[in-house]
Amino acid sequence: MKIRVKVLLSALVSLLLALVCTLVIVRALIVSYIEKEEIIDVRKNYQQFVAIVEREETAFENILHDWSQWDDAYQFEADRNTEFIDTNLRPETLNALKINFMIFLDKDYQIIHKNMKDMAVSEEAFVNDLLSAVKSNQFFADPFIYKSVTGITKLGGNPLFISASPVTSSDGTAPGNGFLIIGRYLDRSLRDYMEQALQVKLQIAENSDQELAAAPASKIQTVVTGNGRMQIEKHEANIVSYASISDLLSSRAIPVRFELDRELYKNGYDAVRYFGLIFLIAIIIVACLSIYVFDRLITQRIRSLHNFVNNVTSSRDTTSRIAVHGKDEISMLAVNMNKMLEELDSSYKTDPTTTLKNRAYMESMLKEECYFKEYNSWLIMGDVNGLKIVNDSFGHQEGDRLLRTVGGILKRCCSEEDIPARWGGDEFLILAKNADISYVENMIDRIKGECEQVLDYPFRISIAMGSAGKDEKHFDPDAVLKLAEERMYRNKLLESRSTRSAIIFSLEQSLHEKHIETEEHTKRIEQMCLQIGKSLALSQEELDELALLGVLHDIGKIAIPEAVLLKPDKLTAEEWEIMKTHTEIGYRIASSTPELAYIANEILYHHERFDGTGYPHGLAGKSIPKLSRLLAIVDSFDVMTHDRIYKRAMSVQSAVQELKQCSGTQFDPEMVDAFLKLLEENAFQMNDCEQQ
Repeated sequence: MKIRVKVLLSALVSLLLALVCTLVIVRALIVSYIEKEEIIDVRKNYQQFVAIVEREETAFENILHDWSQWDDAYQFEADRNTEFIDTNLRPETLNALKINFMIFLDKDYQIIHKNMKDMAVSEEAFVNDLLSAVKSNQFFADPFIYKSVTGITKLGGNPLFISASPVTSSDGTAPGNGFLIIGRYLDRSLRDYMEQALQVKLQIAENSDQELAAAPASKIQTVVTGNGRMQIEKHEANIVSYASISDLLSSRAIPVRFELDRELYKNGYDAVRYFGLIFLIAIIIVACLSIYVFDRLITQRIRSLHNFVNNVTSSRDTTSRIAVHGKDEISMLAVNMNKMLEELDSSYKTDPTTTLKNRAYMESMLKEECYFKEYNSWLIMGDVNGLKIVNDSFGHQEGDRLLRTVGGILKRCCSEEDIPARWGGDEFLILAKNADISYVENMIDRIKGECEQVLDYPFRISIAMGSAGKDEKHFDPDAVLKLAEERMYRNKLLESRSTRSAIIFSLEQSLHEKHIETEEHTKRIEQMCLQIGKSLALSQEELDELALLGVLHDIGKIAIPEAVLLKPDKLTAEEWEIMKTHTEIGYRIASSTPELAYIANEILYHHERFDGTGYPHGLAGKSIPKLSRLLAIVDSFDVMTHDRIYKRAMSVQSAVQELKQCSGTQFDPEMVDAFLKLLEENAFQMNDCEQQ
């Protein structure tokens, strides 16, 4: 045996021994650390679960107090009036409160009224179980002692939150006439929320004692937590821990089971294995076999992946797959690459919004030139008119609904051989196989006709369309597509202006139909704005802008919920924040509409105050657009001198006094003086205002 070989073998044995010793030490350290961290995670899971339960109980008890300490409910317990039931105990009440049942009992545990939905067992069986538990519970022994209880119980084999309280007066002094009990199942949605928050698999009220008894005693470990004790059982893939929570209506405990993936444990063992692999590669390198091994185990496989990627790139064949044997990173890369190709191949087929074919799929179809060589195929391109205005006016959800509606129309108007697709944004493309000009024209007529028949939008749906087939000048797919696109844009130029105008008219009508502003109010604003504008020597262009601003300055309110717009009482802080967004919504609507774009800034800032305390940006003084400052005075004066849902009109003299007091703070003082001077000179208008 050569010395070189002996040295090589000696070095190999020494390095192998070092590798084994190192792996043993590293494994012991990692396992010890991991087990400590896992115990910390087990405790944390239980503590977080208890915190979530307590938070849910607090929210549940707040609902209970709102109802049990309500004078109307107290009176209902006494006289059983049906008006209270008809007004407050309707079926939708449970949906609003997110509960499954609400039961009123008298002092003799007789049901006064019950409202139940989505029960896991029959209502009769559930009520019997509940009343049986109630009658044996000490809390219900004396309803004259005011207190409430909330917790988790198990009825009919299902866990649920339950909260009970004597029904008393709002000040809590009157003796209880009976009880109010509400409850909600710990249903799948609530448990899904808990599992997501805790990052565990969770079981509640299922028999975990049998599982625990069946486990070997050597695998069971007791862990002390701040809320009690837990028993845990470790497996190769996961840790299962068991705990219990008190049952509100009985002395038994409700078992809770947590299942936590041992990711840290698995990662630790993976780290040990990878460390050993690296050490082994080092030994091979020292033994002068590194080049051969590297070439055999790495280089050749990477070369295979590289060649495969090049082939897929050149052929654009997403159906290709590669097989690289092994369980290392390279084989995993090959697996992930195959998964990526599967997803790409799938992505060539499903547009998620319209469920039509997508652009990638259509492009792949157009590359199959047989459609234009062997068949008499046509391309039809369509573009939805006014989509941006719809998105800015009514929100992107409404815009997506519009796209889905158009996609459905295209499906209905195409034959089984045709391929409708969403080309991108607001554009659609149809590949009509074996078609002629009459077929294409009839399809376009059907599509436009169906668009006009859609009536559940505040405007007429319109789609510009253009078509093209192969001819002497346009014989390849790209040329045919370009011609169809050019014809579509010509059609769009003819239709887009009328579509935008129709949408603008619809927006203005929406202001009146939603009772945001009356036509009389907008006309008065327009007239007064023009009068004061002329007195301030505004240009004709500014007067035109001012007239349009007077009509559409509150256009953003069409997106504000009517419950906030038409509320007769004072708005809450949250409602007021919603209301204030109407200036920014109006700005977006105007900006996306060429006919309104030049007054977008004036709409945005018409609620700014001269002293800088207005909204949305807190502009002050002359930095507020001139027309916005002028509109603020006229709009405020008209609102003050005419009835509103939330207030009665004041006299012109009182409104004048209010303008004077707010001059220099809310309003531009120079414009206030000009407006008041105009009022003094125009006695007829002042008398007219007083009469109104």
